[in-house]
Amino acid sequence: MPNKIWFIGDSFTYGYGCRPGRNFKYYEYTKGAHGKLWTQIVSEELNMVENNLGKIAGSDPYSLGVYINNMKNFKKGDYIVLGTTYPYGLLVPSLDYPTITSTNGPEVEHDTPFDEKKKSTITDFRNYFIEPYQKRWNEYYFDLFKNLSMEMFNRKIYTFIWDYKVWEKEKNFESIREHTNNIITDPDHFSWNGHKQFANYILNKINLKDFIKPCLI
Repeated sequence: MPNKIWFIGDSFTYGYGCRPGRNFKYYEYTKGAHGKLWTQIVSEELNMVENNLGKIAGSDPYSLGVYINNMKNFKKGDYIVLGTTYPYGLLVPSLDYPTITSTNGPEVEHDTPFDEKKKSTITDFRNYFIEPYQKRWNEYYFDLFKNLSMEMFNRKIYTFIWDYKVWEKEKNFESIREHTNNIITDPDHFSWNGHKQFANYILNKINLKDFIKPCLI
């Protein structure tokens, strides 16, 4: 049986706007001309079994939990493709289910919105303790991901980490807004063509064996 490739991250890994069943406007707008998510393209190209664990409003602490909770399931030869996200992300209790979920972004959106007082508390925490220290938070979570990845490397399981700044700063991947000429005003999430472009970026990273590994001195 082929090895699995595990995708961990936020809405960019999930495939926001391009999946059925959530009333995404872009999915309906492109009906009859749907493509594939970048995670599907990468999995098929590598002949590996896709396991997409991306989450809308995902966050680095949430992704960290997903990684740790699945370490027992990773097998020798598996790949892990992990996308970091904005440092604003926090873990919060779900108001619908007896679970812990994630909120990300200044808009304080997640599975079920809190009331205004609770939203204000989250926003204040971000403003005082995250916004002024973004670089520190990014480095903190990257180090945690790197250390876990090193342990997986010792088990011959390879982790490829890509940074959210790739889509935020470089703008090399067509967005939903670009594809629809601003009919759907999502400036960041990938269009179907954007998914192809990003799949090529990840495949190049994999072909170069750009996974987390020990530094040779």
